Amino acid sequence: DLETFQLQYEIEGVSKDKQFQFGEVILEDGLYLTVNKQSNVTDNSVDMLSKINYMFKVYKEPSLLSKYKGNLTVENIEYTSIVEVTLKDEIPDRAKEVLDTLARIYVLNTVQNQKDVNENTLNYIDRQMDEVIGIINEIEKELEQFKEAKEILNLSREEDTFYNRLLAIESEKEQILMELNSIDELINYLLANDDIQTLMPPGILVSDGDSKLQEQISELYELRAQISSLKVAGTISNPKIERLMERINQLKEDILSYLNSRESALKRRVNDISFEVSAFERKIKNIPKTQRQVLNIERRLAVNEELYAFLLSKRAETVIAKAGLVPETKIIENARSVGVVYPDKTRMNFINLLIGLGLAVAVVVIKTLFFEKITSLGQLQTSTDIPILGSIPKKKNFSKTYRILSGSERSDIVQAFRSLRTNLQYFNRGEKCTKVLVTSLMPGEGKTFTSVNLASVMAIADKKVLIIDFDLHKPRLAKAMERENLIGVSNFLIGEKSIKEIIQRTEIPTLDVITSGPVPPNASELILSDELKEVFDYAEKHYDFVFLDTPPISLITDGLILMRHVDVKLFVLNSKSTSRTGIDYLERLIEDNGISGATLVLNEEELSKINYYYSRYGYGGYGYGGYGYGYGYGYGDHYGEKTKA
Repeated sequence: DLETFQLQYEIEGVSKDKQFQFGEVILEDGLYLTVNKQSNVTDNSVDMLSKINYMFKVYKEPSLLSKYKGNLTVENIEYTSIVEVTLKDEIPDRAKEVLDTLARIYVLNTVQNQKDVNENTLNYIDRQMDEVIGIINEIEKELEQFKEAKEILNLSREEDTFYNRLLAIESEKEQILMELNSIDELINYLLANDDIQTLMPPGILVSDGDSKLQEQISELYELRAQISSLKVAGTISNPKIERLMERINQLKEDILSYLNSRESALKRRVNDISFEVSAFERKIKNIPKTQRQVLNIERRLAVNEELYAFLLSKRAETVIAKAGLVPETKIIENARSVGVVYPDKTRMNFINLLIGLGLAVAVVVIKTLFFEKITSLGQLQTSTDIPILGSIPKKKNFSKTYRILSGSERSDIVQAFRSLRTNLQYFNRGEKCTKVLVTSLMPGEGKTFTSVNLASVMAIADKKVLIIDFDLHKPRLAKAMERENLIGVSNFLIGEKSIKEIIQRTEIPTLDVITSGPVPPNASELILSDELKEVFDYAEKHYDFVFLDTPPISLITDGLILMRHVDVKLFVLNSKSTSRTGIDYLERLIEDNGISGATLVLNEEELSKINYYYSRYGYGGYGYGGYGYGYGYGYGDHYGEKTKA
């Protein structure tokens, strides 16, 4: 309301809800803040404002600095010395306040740096003057005491000339020594100090009147000030700071070279002055002792007085320069809001559209290049002209050793095999016995699983069926049929057993099986033996259907040899491994070998919901395949299943 507000916050997992007065200092739970009421809050507006929830966030200093550094941009306007500073913030007034404060502090820093240089120079001169004043006081006291104790005579004109000349050259020597002291301080600083924040020793006493050196020292001060300012809003890795450091190093080398030369010249001048002083002192020795002592004291006093006057003039110059300091930078325009700059909805929509199109294109390209697998019956139909017998759906948690044992089962896979059985009738050309060879391109595609269950559903339909394992390299049929593999095809082909001896009965009365028998070392040569014809002759006389389980055709050629003895060549493809390249290879294989009666079965097909619906309800009435429809499993006695009531 007009007087109070409600504050909610959470601390240590506990939610707090309290009321406070506007303008009240809140000192609870670590809070330290005051909420003031705006002047435009009136009786008319308070009802509307009270319905709005306001939120403030307390930042930790490092995160707040990081936030502003990340949103702050500095740009030099081209062909000008103007710098434009921009800050993005959710609250325009806060951004304006930060920018105005930043600009003000930056200007103050440029002035403060000049003040620091002047203060450093003044402190240095003051220290020198204090030393000189102390010396002058001691000399004056000494002179006063000497005059009281001795009678002082006036000096002759010649002696007075010697005195004045000696005074001049000794004053020059003291100034040179002071300059040498300043040079030593500067050289030591330039060689040893890399701290930008530490001010250089003043160079005002070095080479008075040498404008070039003074310019170089001033430039060095200015470069160091620029680096200090840049470090406020940047890091040492800033490219501009790196360029300034390169210039500072070059400038230091130039100054050091000059100072070394200047120091050598001054030392030579000091030696010359020392010789002159010695010459004049020899001449002064002719003066009476008392007068000579007075002369020496007065000379020392005059030298220090002249040195004091020199320092006093330098101090006055520095104070005057300090009074005339002005900022090196000025604010052309205060911060102002330019409106909402983010988010740019039009730009975002355009970018999102481009991203969506790019992702779609990428998915299509990747799928085309790397995922050319045949996963559905529709894809298989569009990829080849080879007749398709049908497909077997993929089921989760389904064992690949599953066998169909009765006609009462109604699962998706059983329905699929019934559809395959129905479609297989179109390959029967009126012959008494239909021989079907089951193979695949690669291992693990499900040929044994397909041959076993296709033979089972055929036997359940009251057909006499024989399934033979002709994979003499890596037989799997015995395990799938849960039979012993002690005797089989290999025993017959080497003349060890007769056909009747190798035939085994199964749970389904009309289904017999011949396993491969022991794996021989010359499996492919046994397939070429003449005894093979006897197997097919026997099967034609005693069975309606014969299924041959053979090795993968792309690895072993046994299947191609056996194809001359069968009516139907059934190639099992698996949706997990079959690609368009594999289909092309299979078509070339069939064409090159003149294979007729070829057909395909797709194993582990991924079914959509609508395909799942038809797999549950459609297989009972229709068999889908490459040849249209197979009309019902109970159509006549030929393919009907016998069930007990």
